[in-house]
Amino acid sequence: MLHRLVCVIFFGFILSGSVHAQCPEPGMLYDRINLAADTLEDKDLIIEMKKIIRIADQCSQNKDSIYAQALHILGRTFWYEGKLDSAIIFTKKAISVNAGNFKGANDANTCHSYFNLGCIYNDLGDIRQALNALDLAIKVGQRYPGKAASVAGSYNKMASICTSIGDYEKTVRFSDLGYGLAQKLNRDDLKARSMMEKSQGLEELGLYKESEIALNLSLKFASSDQDEALKGAIFSMLAELKKKQSEPRTVIAYYQKSFESFKKDKFLYGCAQVANNLGFYYHTEFSDLKKALENYTLALQYMVLPSGKAVILNNISKVYADKKSYSNALIYNDQAIQTALEQLDVKKQSAVLTSQIIRSVVNKTELLTIIQHRADTWLGFAKATANDRAKLGNALKTYMLADTMIDYMRWEHTGNLTKLFWRGKTRAMYERAIETCYLLNNPEKAFYFFEKSRAVMLTDQLNELGAKQLLSAKDQKKEGELKKNVADLQSQVAAAGKSADEIRTKILNAQQEQETFVRQIEKSNPQYYAYKYDNSVPTLTQLKTGILGEKQSLVSYFVGDSAVYGLAISAGKVILKKIDLSEYQLLTSQFQKLMINREAQNKAFKSYLSISSKLYELLLKPFNIPVQTRVIVSPDGGFLPFEAFSTSATEPEYLVGQYAFSYTYSAGFLAKSLKKERARTFSGSFLGLAPVTYAPRLSQASLPGSAEVLKTIDQAFFLSKILTGPEASRSAFINNSPDYRIVQLLTHATADSSGNTPTLYFADSTLIVNELPANASSATELLILSACRTGIGKNQKGEGVFSLARGFAGIGIPSILTTLWSVENEPVYDLTTLFYVGLEAGLPLDIALQNAQNEWLKNASPSDRLPYAWAGMVLVGNTQAVSPGPSRSVVFVLLGGLAVLAVFLIYYFRKRANQRISV
Repeated sequence: MLHRLVCVIFFGFILSGSVHAQCPEPGMLYDRINLAADTLEDKDLIIEMKKIIRIADQCSQNKDSIYAQALHILGRTFWYEGKLDSAIIFTKKAISVNAGNFKGANDANTCHSYFNLGCIYNDLGDIRQALNALDLAIKVGQRYPGKAASVAGSYNKMASICTSIGDYEKTVRFSDLGYGLAQKLNRDDLKARSMMEKSQGLEELGLYKESEIALNLSLKFASSDQDEALKGAIFSMLAELKKKQSEPRTVIAYYQKSFESFKKDKFLYGCAQVANNLGFYYHTEFSDLKKALENYTLALQYMVLPSGKAVILNNISKVYADKKSYSNALIYNDQAIQTALEQLDVKKQSAVLTSQIIRSVVNKTELLTIIQHRADTWLGFAKATANDRAKLGNALKTYMLADTMIDYMRWEHTGNLTKLFWRGKTRAMYERAIETCYLLNNPEKAFYFFEKSRAVMLTDQLNELGAKQLLSAKDQKKEGELKKNVADLQSQVAAAGKSADEIRTKILNAQQEQETFVRQIEKSNPQYYAYKYDNSVPTLTQLKTGILGEKQSLVSYFVGDSAVYGLAISAGKVILKKIDLSEYQLLTSQFQKLMINREAQNKAFKSYLSISSKLYELLLKPFNIPVQTRVIVSPDGGFLPFEAFSTSATEPEYLVGQYAFSYTYSAGFLAKSLKKERARTFSGSFLGLAPVTYAPRLSQASLPGSAEVLKTIDQAFFLSKILTGPEASRSAFINNSPDYRIVQLLTHATADSSGNTPTLYFADSTLIVNELPANASSATELLILSACRTGIGKNQKGEGVFSLARGFAGIGIPSILTTLWSVENEPVYDLTTLFYVGLEAGLPLDIALQNAQNEWLKNASPSDRLPYAWAGMVLVGNTQAVSPGPSRSVVFVLLGGLAVLAVFLIYYFRKRANQRISV
């Protein structure tokens, strides 16, 4: 909540620049204004400013900077008094005067007024208007070097607002810009505020060490400036940081210091925030509901802003919910919602809140917390009353409302770190929503929440890729140039040395320019906007009739903090099951350890069969899916190779013999990856790359035999290209791959679950997942990654595994054959070759892979029948057959036939011609 403190405690404005009075007595009004501003309290100051404005109105030429200054001070004073409508009116009048073409007006002074206007709009909760005003303050200030302090303050305020809406990467970005100016000005107060805002953003992103460094710097600068209100804010933030380090005494001590600092400064809002935060600490850390209520009650006494009161009222509601006093909890929650909506002048009951009303709320973070708690309260109330269906229904409606708000918030966030933060933060809400559906036996709504809980960022990527096709060639080019500019600058930072800070500033400005351009496109191109922000989820009917193929079923899983839920969907039925979490965690952990190590799997094969059989009993058998069904698995996180589960605990009866498996990130991803007509009128059939050996600096072992495998595969294609050795370069892959329907890579890759960026190796260099080139007109329908661990990456809670395979899915490739561990060369080459046999026969991709694995099991040695050898390759995405085109042998036969026909025709027509001559 500390983001609200900064605007109110920011430095008082000192209007600089020359003043040219147009009144009969030059300088008199100027001195009177300054004397009044220095000596009078707010009410008396308002009266005095109004008198000065009346005097100035009597002058024949009164629209000058002195007149504007009086208007500015009047607007500022109304702001301090909380009369925000009047504050806006007079501040805008001051801007109008100084920005006009009046003699004696001072355009530079609009910088201060725009800053105030931004703060006022923020207090009203109108964050879009606030950011627009602050952006104008920055643009004006950049034209006048003497206004650098106001520009720094505007950057800090924008950082504060970004914290309030949860866009924490922008928080850090704007804070850095503010700090850079503060350093040039050597202003400790501005440095302190910049570091404080940056610390807040870093802490929310989970970068605690960096956050503490920034916060200690902020306190150092604030102490030298003797700003009690600022020190109070920093002490509060230190308390928040120490919470995460489990130091309760230090936490309480810092909160007390913060309260005293705010009290000395007579900053009531700060006192309210500290009391609220301390109450929350007693509530969540010690379950001391009595002390929590005492502090919340104290916070209400000090709080004057409606949005702040709403948060406190909701916290009181949480106390009553923990007391199992659900009726009282709902009463206080109602009050919280009504108070939060006061600024919109919405006089509606919470039960009829609509998405339109919610969308008009700019500061959605706090209202989302309130709505989520309301849904949780209804769920708790229902469970306490024998799963009362009416109460469960209320919970479900409210979770739907919260999900709508999450969508709106997602669209406002631009940075991936911020998006990931919110995916993780909203995760628990989706679990409770699915639990509500389970208690209501409502699998259709459960499916909706399953989908909304996963791979949303991937959907956003695909939406954006498709939306770009709706732009003009000019706009596509401009957007690409801006994006490339950002990427080029980012690549320069590592080697920049002392000039790195200068380049980082350029990056921040370039990112801002890119975002501004994209927002302009969204406003001017409704189709682009609608496509880019399409958040629709396939219905069960759409899934059954338009997405699932013949004899196909989808099994989706959600792994929560208290339970696992499974949902099986086929043409005839939908089944929703609750699965024991502890058993799931134990079995999957044991299975994965045995799965990725040949030696361990061989030594403990009996244990492997037992564990894999239990996983079958736990995850698939309860859904009674008939054998010979094609099963699509939508996991929650990493992929488990279901084909390697055994139906028997003593004999290797693998599921690959009964089902054809494929995997997907979500049903929505399947819907977006259905094979469509490609934009290209011509495409090749097959592109294969095998570097074989690598540049010494890459430190990769050679892959003997990979080139021969490519040559064997290539025999099945006509319009094909294979690149081996030095030809298999990074640029060759980027430039050629969009021109071919099927792309095969036989190379190395590195990936792990620690967060290191997944990397693909070529003969000359590497390609990381973040650098994959998106091309909406690409012809590629199937990518085969015959490299190690291409399906491995960091599991981002609420979003999925960020692997190379997912990276390629994000650039629009619908079907990917990928690997789950360090597969061995010979098995993966043989399995790939067998897979192409099914591909050439026109089989669906999942059946082609199933046949290849079963053929391998039939002919492999006993040691190579271990699942480690053959189950590491899985199919992700669309399972429709991919046409390889005519094979070379067929083409040669056709060409031979055509040649024979041509010779015959030539002979025939010559003979006819000779006969005519003879006659």
